[in-house]
Amino acid sequence: MALDTTTIAKALELSADDRAELARHLLLSLETEDVDDDAEQAWAEEIERRLESADRMKAADWQTVLRRVRTSIRRNRAK
Repeated sequence: MALDTTTIAKALELSADDRAELARHLLLSLETEDVDDDAEQAWAEEIERRLESADRMKAADWQTVLRRVRTSIRRNRAK
């Protein structure tokens, strides 16, 4: 079945949040039932780790961030 342009246009008129929700439903409809629960848990933990890391960076003052960037640049140049 080919989508007609009217259906696509209607979908594109949705708000960003509604388009994201529609996309989530469409993607979930393509998944098979043999989803790897371990992988799902691992991704959830990784996302949490990255969010915590980002929060720590937000709490750091700009001088600390600049020092970290400079240190990283020096390390990469030395390689």
